[in-house]
Amino acid sequence: MRLLLDTTYVMPLAGIETERFGAGDFAELCSVEGVRLLLSPASLIEVKWLIIRETRGQPELRERLRRRYRDMLSFVLYGGAIELVPLLDEGIDEDENRLLDLGVRDYFDRVIFSAALHYADALLTEDEELRDVWRRTPDYRRSLTLYTWQSLKSWLVREGVSPDA
Repeated sequence: MRLLLDTTYVMPLAGIETERFGAGDFAELCSVEGVRLLLSPASLIEVKWLIIRETRGQPELRERLRRRYRDMLSFVLYGGAIELVPLLDEGIDEDENRLLDLGVRDYFDRVIFSAALHYADALLTEDEELRDVWRRTPDYRRSLTLYTWQSLKSWLVREGVSPDA
């Protein structure tokens, strides 16, 4: 399965974890057999933007997260565990415009979802707005499967797929 990761799922590599997904979860995800992990370059830009926004007035934290971000870039670009898809092309742009017309406000979300439509079998996302548009749009449901981290883990158990030993 070609699985495109939403930004949330690479944030732990830059030192930013959420309640739903952390560094241990990322290690587990990378060890699943038969899953090819994909990433839109838009996620790399979004992580940088989050670091800048969330560290205003906190120079020590900003510097620490900048270092972690560079480590994340090295891992993504040279580590071999994640494959970058194109940032934009005609198809991604066309679907990004359609998502805007359907009411998806966030540009990063639109580009990431559109990239998944063109380059992946499934999108791993916690984003409720994207999930809502996916539910309401039959051709999106036919083209792409959406998972949250918890639903992906449940699917892997049902399919008998487990992390590498």
